Parts: sequence; structure tokens; C-alpha cells
Amino acid sequence: TVAFTITKTDAVTQPTAPMKPLSSMYRILPSGTNFNSDATLIINYNESLTGGKPEGDAAICIHDYSGWTEIEGSVNTVNNTIMASISHLSDYCAMIDSSSISEGIYAKLVVARNVSYLGSVPLFTDGITAMFDSAYAPCEPVSPIPGIIVVCEQYSLTWAADLEGYTYPEMGTYVDPFIQLGENYSFNVIASGGVPALVDSVTFPSKNPYITSPAIMDTHNRAENLQVYWAEYGTGTVELILVSAEGDSSFMVETTNDGSYLIESSNLTGLSTGVYSLILNYYNRKNISAVGYDSRGFIAARVMSTTIFNLE
Repeated sequence: TVAFTITKTDAVTQPTAPMKPLSSMYRILPSGTNFNSDATLIINYNESLTGGKPEGDAAICIHDYSGWTEIEGSVNTVNNTIMASISHLSDYCAMIDSSSISEGIYAKLVVARNVSYLGSVPLFTDGITAMFDSAYAPCEPVSPIPGIIVVCEQYSLTWAADLEGYTYPEMGTYVDPFIQLGENYSFNVIASGGVPALVDSVTFPSKNPYITSPAIMDTHNRAENLQVYWAEYGTGTVELILVSAEGDSSFMVETTNDGSYLIESSNLTGLSTGVYSLILNYYNRKNISAVGYDSRGFIAARVMSTTIFNLE
């Protein structure tokens, strides 16, 4: 009789480029246990992390001795799962090879509203950001390009070294909320610094969804289901993200924008205790198709609401 344990872990050598994790890293113990016949391992992956690469390229990788090795398996793009046969226990993670020749300049253009609330009164902080990269970067830019003129409607964006991109208002300053719900926002990039000209637009959401429960600094027991509620809901979908203050524990789900979602205790018991941010994302997004731009770049309009609470 062998007792198995499966835990999320970050105490594993991080994969080197171009391999990019699409899931948490899982340690299945007792490590090195060999099977007389293969077992089947299924891991859920996060399709939003593929960076535009085909989901069919995703794979389960095993960490043995000094590095990661890809295992032959099959991808279910409907359920976002990868299935593979394994002959022994070790550390496993869903990954994708993110290498490719860039099709052009990678750009990430975002019109954003952050919503917090005082009692039942929502408070808005609006902003616009633009990032450009000469090499494809699915997360943070690795080769930020300064010296570009970027305008969104009547707002001129300025270079922010800390952000490694362009922003309005300037970093460290505040302006009154200026975003209009349901309005179309057009970006105009003037060709410079090796970046082609671009005119593209996105429609801002017509609602301001914001979390109303759990309340700020509530305490919740991981052994119990967590009921989440938000106001100003409507059509489309939202992302709900739980992430610890240390960034070592997280949960994410995409669900209908109907005002509530039940996070079952089975999704919480594996998380570490401590302070968590509960984030609600509601957005419109589309890929950029302009000549000279990497088709994996995107333009988005996003409403984000965050509340802080304790998980014990």
C-alpha cells in the first residue's frame, strides 16, 4: 500500500526560456515511486497564459534530476486539460514552448478602470497604458521600447521607466475619473523608434462590476465554501482571481457575469493561509491586426475590482 500526496510547490527549478508554465507546479510523492504499468496524469492549464500560441502545443513536463522534460500526451482544448501517461512520481507542470519568430512589434494597449468602494459607494481610478516590445513577451516586456508618441482620444501618454511603458496620467499623479462607460476609445501610435503607425480602438464595458462580498478584511475559513457577490453585473464573462499577498498561492476561474460565484472549499484547502486579494476582471479585448505588429499583441478595455481579506 502506497499513500500518495499531491501539493502545489514553487520549490522546483523554474523552467528556462522558451518553456513557459501554464499551471501551478505539482509535487506528487513519494517521489521516484515506479509503476508496474503506466498511470494517467491530467493537469488543468490556463489558456490565457499561452500568449497566443496554439493550445495544442501545450504539454505536461516532468522535473527529474536537473531539468524539465516534455512528456508525450494529448490536449483537450474544450476542458483546458492535458493528459499524459507517467511511469513514476515526481514534479509535474503544464507548459508551452513560447519560442517563435516575432511577426513584428508586440503591443499591449489598455484602457482601465480600478474600482474600490467605501461602504456601498464605488470609487474609480482611471488610467491608460501602452507597452511595446521588439521581442514577443507574453507577460511583462523584456525589450521595452521608449521614444514613441502614443495618444488615446485627447490624452497623451508619457513614458514611465518604472512601468517600462507609457501611461496616462503620469505615474504618481491623480486625475478625476474620465472614462465613459460604453464609449469607444481609439489609440493613435505615431510611427517612431522602429514602431509602425497604428490606429485601433476598443469599446469600454457598459458596466462597472465591483465586489461587495466578502467585505474588506473579512476572515474566511478555507474549509468552508466562499460565496462571492458583485454589483453592476450584466452580460459577458468575468475573471475571479484569488492571489496571496506573497504571490505563492492562487486560484482563478472565468464565470458568467451574473453577480455571484461560489468558490468551493476544495479550491481553497490547498491554498496557504494569510492575506489575499480577491480580484474581479471584466473586459473587452481583441488582437491587433495592423501591418508591422505581432498578431498576438492586443488592445483591451478593462474594469478591475479588488478586495482584501484573510484566509485561515
